[in-house]
Amino acid sequence: MVVGRRKGRQDRNTLMSDIRNVTRRDTLALGAGALAASIAAPACANEGPERHGMSSFGDLKYPASFKHLDYINPGAPKGGTFSQVGSNRVFNQNFLTFNSLNIFILKGDGAQGMELTFGGLMARAADEPDALYGLAARAVRISADGLTYRFLMRPGITFYDGSPLTAHDAAFSLKILKEKGHPIAQQLLRDVRDAEAPDDATVLIHFAPNRARDVPLFAASLPIFSRAYYSTHAFDETTLEPPLGSGPYQVGRFETGRFIEYDRVKNWWGADLPVGRGQNNFDVVRYEFYRDRDVAF
Repeated sequence: MVVGRRKGRQDRNTLMSDIRNVTRRDTLALGAGALAASIAAPACANEGPERHGMSSFGDLKYPASFKHLDYINPGAPKGGTFSQVGSNRVFNQNFLTFNSLNIFILKGDGAQGMELTFGGLMARAADEPDALYGLAARAVRISADGLTYRFLMRPGITFYDGSPLTAHDAAFSLKILKEKGHPIAQQLLRDVRDAEAPDDATVLIHFAPNRARDVPLFAASLPIFSRAYYSTHAFDETTLEPPLGSGPYQVGRFETGRFIEYDRVKNWWGADLPVGRGQNNFDVVRYEFYRDRDVAF
């Protein structure tokens, strides 16, 4: 099709006239509308309903109204000391000795039991193949394509020093583990594209297409670190300074390479949640270390 030059010039003149007739007020209104749409879009972009938990294998066993896990006695007494030899390990933990309280990097031999000092977005249920329920996050919303998980943080939760635990801490934790964490953590987080906190109460985790089905569960179960604490402490170095945590136990007495004790946190914020009720009952949890596993047995 050939367009005549005269008609093209008329069209351009008409367009320029229309542009000149757009007032400053119209421009501001259009800009405000676009801004509002851009802000609101992530919150309503084909997300599913709020979920109190999530599973890799379909439906959850426990409803949103559950009070405690079935295999737990919610009225179990508290007290006493439980002494043990470590039976499993994560990241750099060593059965035979320890010289660091940082178990999330490759350097050093991490102390058994340090995972007791941290909480995650969600916690596992041991009577389901692969299910998590809300801990630091009260709920999650999942996008229709399964690539964005919106975690809604529980209000009023804190680290040991009383500072609030927010979505910014959760987003920071995923990023620092992916960047500087143990190679196993980095590998398992390879399909996490990004983690962001648009506000104190919301964490958005973005996943890569064709991710493994269990990657969101792994990300949601990882510990949450204090962003403020690690602004003045190196994350990727060994240390014998107890880190600032938010879990049901705090580091107590220890002697490097011999034993470490964890003291139960009284009035822990997760104690009365469905995933915490009736658990963490010993006042002291102690891990013993032996150079010879036969002697330990």
